[in-house]
Amino acid sequence: MPPPPAILKHLIDVYFLNVHDQPYCFFHEATLRRQLLVGAVPHFLVLAISSSAVRYSMHEVYKNKQAAAIGAYTNASWSILLERYFASDNAPDIAMAQATALLATADFVGK
Repeated sequence: MPPPPAILKHLIDVYFLNVHDQPYCFFHEATLRRQLLVGAVPHFLVLAISSSAVRYSMHEVYKNKQAAAIGAYTNASWSILLERYFASDNAPDIAMAQATALLATADFVGK
């Protein structure tokens, strides 16, 4: 499951400060924040964003647990993507492409 709302807000802030536009610009910040508030962002994408942001987070909840959190968020996101898109006839969409690119980048960089 995605992080709780307060932690997610922190991770979104961290994402836009440290990950966004480095080198990819996947989101319009105001739109993503608005979509998150109304629950319009798929869990797999929230998990992929969280995975990318945790690496730069100084939040106490991740102290000495960053690698575990990155792995948990990454694995959960990949699991949803594999089940929902890659193992079925569901058509891919932009959120799937965004999550896949974020996760592939995280996997390339290493956990």
